[in-house]
Amino acid sequence: QKGAKIEIYDPWVKDDESISMFGIKTVKNLTARKYDSVIIAVAHLKFFKMGAKKIKALCKKNSLIFDVKYLFPKGTFDLRL
Repeated sequence: QKGAKIEIYDPWVKDDESISMFGIKTVKNLTARKYDSVIIAVAHLKFFKMGAKKIKALCKKNSLIFDVKYLFPKGTFDLRL
């Protein structure tokens, strides 16, 4: 969507690295009920330990969650690749 605000959270990536390599600043914390969509693009153990319930709590009502790394069982979230 034009004008969409994108935030990237990866606990393993340091800001100076992401800025120098990709020109992208990561966020340090995730905010509950803030996101229209969440894309799980890396299979970090931290995300698995968060669990589906906590990840869903990050989203607004009627949001979409994409698990592109098959971190969770089929049917846990809206879409998988």
